[in-house]
Amino acid sequence: MNRVAGIHRIALQVGNLDQVSRFYRDLWGMELVRADAQEHQFRSHGVAEPDLVFHAGPKAGLEYLALAVRSAADLDAILARVEKAGHKGLIAERSDREATLRDPDGNLVKLVVAPKAGLVREVAEPAQGPRKIGHIVLWTPQREVMEKFYALLGLGVSDRTARGMSFMRCNTDHHSVAFVDSKGKTGLQHIAFDVGTLDGVMHQKARLEAGGVPCVWGLGRHGPGNNLFTYYLDPAKTCIEFYGELEQIPDGEIPPEPRYWGPEHKGDQWGLAGPPPAAFTGEAH
Repeated sequence: MNRVAGIHRIALQVGNLDQVSRFYRDLWGMELVRADAQEHQFRSHGVAEPDLVFHAGPKAGLEYLALAVRSAADLDAILARVEKAGHKGLIAERSDREATLRDPDGNLVKLVVAPKAGLVREVAEPAQGPRKIGHIVLWTPQREVMEKFYALLGLGVSDRTARGMSFMRCNTDHHSVAFVDSKGKTGLQHIAFDVGTLDGVMHQKARLEAGGVPCVWGLGRHGPGNNLFTYYLDPAKTCIEFYGELEQIPDGEIPPEPRYWGPEHKGDQWGLAGPPPAAFTGEAH
């Protein structure tokens, strides 16, 4: 099955571009690749191209999610599947190497031909900053509808939870896109950055706290994905995660029966991290 290969880039609009840019360069540890008055582009240490972009704007939030596809043939096949399912009107722009769609919640989704998607270089630990953007989580009031749309792009459900989340995958990572129930809110819930292992997570935590950036949730180990986690807030109040040891599913095969995590699962298998903060649950907004 032709499918997207993973996250290529995430673009965010922020009202305090210079402050946010300094945070991601000096504290979060990403490489500033390009900067002008309206746009700053950052690259994680293990990928070939910028994977996080900030644009100056009046309101903080998700501008677009770009998903990589391996070839123009894959792009054609995915778009044909979307059109056949009756979503032709969602395709806003199209070229040989890129297409722009809107998902059912109105989020802008770009499909970009990127043969070198994913990790292209090894990153020695402890590194200062992330290896790659691993996943994005979106608020949605219509999780089942969103699942069906992203399935057309080639993602499959790995896990669901009683707390109202769905975790979808398109490569060996347990999830690249996830959704969390809301009463009407849409858009970005959090972005997660891969730092490899427990050592990577803890080195980043120590480095950030030494720089005056508190950890708002964690250390813990999630159930879905089995990954270690720590969460922080950037200067735009975007919730961001450093994680390690995410579950890998060989050969990119979608499990035939998604796992279900019941109400007893509180977000941390160890029971050490405590309840998620308001910034994570949306109660702060």
